[in-house]
Amino acid sequence: MRSTFAFLALMTALGCTGGDSSRVCVVVNRASPVSVAIGHAYARAREIPQDQIIGLEIPIPDPLLGDNRHESIGRDDFERLIRRPLESIFEERGWTDRIEI
Repeated sequence: MRSTFAFLALMTALGCTGGDSSRVCVVVNRASPVSVAIGHAYARAREIPQDQIIGLEIPIPDPLLGDNRHESIGRDDFERLIRRPLESIFEERGWTDRIEI
């Protein structure tokens, strides 16, 4: 289940639409070494530029993934830790029309 979660978290790599890496960004959780490693490996494999990797700080109870509490997030935390920061980053970088969500 943990590896499935890590993979699904990576696949929230916004805009995974196939071949055009200019329309893709990868979201990683800087609080998780596993998330960062998977995200960077995915970006290298898909030739996604490093500046299209977004690191968010999403606290997890155990950075070594030693428990399953990290596998879910409440709506309020999602809004505060993920959606709003991504929205701001997209606006700052002018990605609102470029990256597909």
